[in-house]
Amino acid sequence: MNRYKNSARLLVILIIAGFFTAGGISCSWKQKETKDWKIYQYKKPGFEIRYPATVIKVSKEGEKVILTHSISFEHPNPCAFSDEAPATIEELTDFRVTLETISKSFKETIATYEGGSITRYYLLDDTLRIEPGFIDKMSIGELNGYRITKGVEGCGLFSYYFPLDSNNILKVERSFITELQSIIRNYKEYLKLPGIISPEEEEKLFNQIVSSFEFLK
Repeated sequence: MNRYKNSARLLVILIIAGFFTAGGISCSWKQKETKDWKIYQYKKPGFEIRYPATVIKVSKEGEKVILTHSISFEHPNPCAFSDEAPATIEELTDFRVTLETISKSFKETIATYEGGSITRYYLLDDTLRIEPGFIDKMSIGELNGYRITKGVEGCGLFSYYFPLDSNNILKVERSFITELQSIIRNYKEYLKLPGIISPEEEEKLFNQIVSSFEFLK
């Protein structure tokens, strides 16, 4: 099983985004910080979020709402692990998050979207067994659930599962921004690029956007 554990990134979470509680990681933001942001409403299955339209681009792919930010910058692909992956990419994506609501129970959702060893060894009815750095309890605003860290060599993503009620789950995926991590030799040069979103800013934006989520039944 590939697990990506980055203590420096976790420290960023503690400092700027939230704090550890006995039950996991908690992040909260004042609503006034996002009250002037644009509202994106998705009527089926029914939710809305707020986002800074001058910074973040919103699109839709199937049932997923995708929020991204990138700058034009040709550079080596840090996650080219196969011959099919391009050796260079023309944009540096410094923010990528997807949201979707799933009309299943928590147990069914994990079995469907994670499966394998997570279902076998970590799924306990409607909860997950905690393994810090891999499976953590997570609270963002009024949402309470779990974060699963999946990746290798700095490439991967965080998957978040937040139960909305007994039959609806909010699934959020947040990509690692590999180019801006210390695993990349010249990451400090990338951080100086005009228009780049720093890891600290990415963390804050993510928590603010997710905190604004409202489930519309």
